[in-house]
Amino acid sequence: MKKCLDGIVMQKTTFNFEVIIRDDASTDNSASIIKDYVQRYPDVIKVILEKENRYSKCDGSLHKIMHEASLGKYVAICEGDDYWIDPLKLQKQIDFLEEHDECTFSCHCYNVYREDNQKLYSAQKEYFRLHPNATYFFFDRRYFFLKDFVAQTLTCVYRKDSLDISVCEKFKYYRDTHLFYFLLNKGIGVCHSFIGGVYRVNPYSIYGSKDCRERIKIGYNVYYEFYSIAKDPILKKVLEHQCYGLIISHQWSALHWDFFGYEGLVKTTFICFK
Repeated sequence: MKKCLDGIVMQKTTFNFEVIIRDDASTDNSASIIKDYVQRYPDVIKVILEKENRYSKCDGSLHKIMHEASLGKYVAICEGDDYWIDPLKLQKQIDFLEEHDECTFSCHCYNVYREDNQKLYSAQKEYFRLHPNATYFFFDRRYFFLKDFVAQTLTCVYRKDSLDISVCEKFKYYRDTHLFYFLLNKGIGVCHSFIGGVYRVNPYSIYGSKDCRERIKIGYNVYYEFYSIAKDPILKKVLEHQCYGLIISHQWSALHWDFFGYEGLVKTTFICFK
């Protein structure tokens, strides 16, 4: 939490920004850390206190509350486990968005820190490996979902008016995937080559500690519902990829045909995958 907040308040900008912190009924020492930072930055930090944990619901209510509480033209996200390392991150991204109206959101490269072995890894994107001198590239929905999922929430700055936050109410399984999808419905995204933050991977977290079967089931449920509502062929292709992954990884032999509860779709998906 401290690293997250330090990465935010160190930002050097030519514009004012507000920091909205949501304490999701935490049971650790987060509340005391937040209180300390509010006292140090009373004109910048605003706190939303919750009596119940909404994050674990994964129904979009957390994102809706934070989005509606934001008053600015742009919204940046950083979850408590992650942190920013570039003091000019916000300035770079917003300067670019101001000059490119066709972009609904901006992201950047990041490092990955694994809690289990305490090592830092580079998460360089494929485009920059192929174009080492490039400083940014544009992408659309198809590229993002079928070629390279280039963003994590800590890297994202988006135009608030490009997102109709009410769409999250349609989904039982609302994830960051939905945020990026609906932003890319309104325009294109841009990915910058600079490394602006660190994404933490914790195998002991609620999600990380789940076995392979449970994680596959969660992912499938998310995209099954997503495709059922959006009816986008791109999302259907993601479903096909996931099912095909089960076959080639030899995981399917451990599962029943009706494991996901969508037997007919699974069989059809296997047939139409190419």
